[in-house]
Amino acid sequence: MCGRFSQGRIEDDLQDLFDLSDTGNLPALPARYNGAPTQNFITCRHNKNGQRSLAHLTWGLVPFWARDRSIGNRLINARSETVDQKPSFRQAFRQRRCLVPANGWFEWQRKEGGKQPYFIQLQGGSPLVMAGIWENWTGEDGILETFSLLTRDACPDLRSIHHRQPVVVDRHDFDTWLLPSSSKTELQAVIEAPPPAFEAWPVSTLVNNARNNVPEIMFPL
Repeated sequence: MCGRFSQGRIEDDLQDLFDLSDTGNLPALPARYNGAPTQNFITCRHNKNGQRSLAHLTWGLVPFWARDRSIGNRLINARSETVDQKPSFRQAFRQRRCLVPANGWFEWQRKEGGKQPYFIQLQGGSPLVMAGIWENWTGEDGILETFSLLTRDACPDLRSIHHRQPVVVDRHDFDTWLLPSSSKTELQAVIEAPPPAFEAWPVSTLVNNARNNVPEIMFPL
């Protein structure tokens, strides 16, 4: 499970990361060093013209058929092994996929006496991109756009920390993930692609409280 990730210093990299001619007029978001569910994040998806476009989406997917938005608190992650079967996710997986840029994510290792948080990033610290699905939901306040992150079995280097990790998408697979026409086989190949090299280190338990939104929470303990 991925319950926190950092999008704290990412905006200057987006144009190059997603090969955008223009990042549009998207308002700036607060830095999300300790990004948590129910908050808004920058994502990349296809617009109506089939071009890559940035959008602010809320973390925690609310299916279009949901009675209220509170279900999103439980749908922050979608298991890649069953995402095409679960009623909450399958339509979004087939029709509405997105990419979620990040500096890295946090995971908690079970240890005697409690849990030790870790920060995990690409080796060398370049921005990484996670696979997501998104959905529209209409409530009393209008349309709410939300997303979930896909997860997979953790790679060998990370299994000692946690048995699951986000699906990290290689730059060459961005179009395959975003194109509505991509087949299930093609999408599965993106999900199951060999993951890149990661580096991880223990961090302060300050990350346990989402109000501690400071870059220091990513620093090695």
